[in-house]
Amino acid sequence: MEVVDNGSDFAGNIPVEQLRRSARDKLRLPSDEFMFLFVGQHIWEKNLEFLLEALAEIRTLPFRMYFIGSGYAASELRRKTEDLYYAAADLFLFPSLYDNAPLVVREAAALHTPSLLIKGSTSAEVIHDSVNGFLSDNSVTAYASRISQLLETPQLIAEAGEAASHSIARSWEDVAEEVYDRYVNLIHRSGN
Repeated sequence: MEVVDNGSDFAGNIPVEQLRRSARDKLRLPSDEFMFLFVGQHIWEKNLEFLLEALAEIRTLPFRMYFIGSGYAASELRRKTEDLYYAAADLFLFPSLYDNAPLVVREAAALHTPSLLIKGSTSAEVIHDSVNGFLSDNSVTAYASRISQLLETPQLIAEAGEAASHSIARSWEDVAEEVYDRYVNLIHRSGN
């Protein structure tokens, strides 16, 4: 069995810095304020309560957190948060233990936004810690601590975002070409 990773509509030659400035301007984000993003179903299985508790522990640095999506927990999630764009975000927070090979991590990577995931989760299989994304132990305190640590090292976040765009993001055209090549090889191996 061979696995072909998902592609992303965002992969390719996109003017990321221009898109980032435009999106941050549209959201009225000050340059000294970090923006975090979660995109996905608003269901508790995505470990969103964990994420909210981790964010509540960060008290010393300014940030905004955006949750994009819908689901049965959306209204309760809105009540628990006070406050859209992958390119505007500094860090994509995805603590889900529920997902495997999430497309949203690839979309964030395509726009140079690295993800923070939970060590050992299937979502984190494409992440090399502090290279193309970040990993945390599965505790609220550890996740909050890792966010705070990363906020102190914005250059590391930028470098990981750049690396993620090269190592995680793929266009659907590239995926289709790989699948086609694999089928051709299988046909040749079977002698047909």
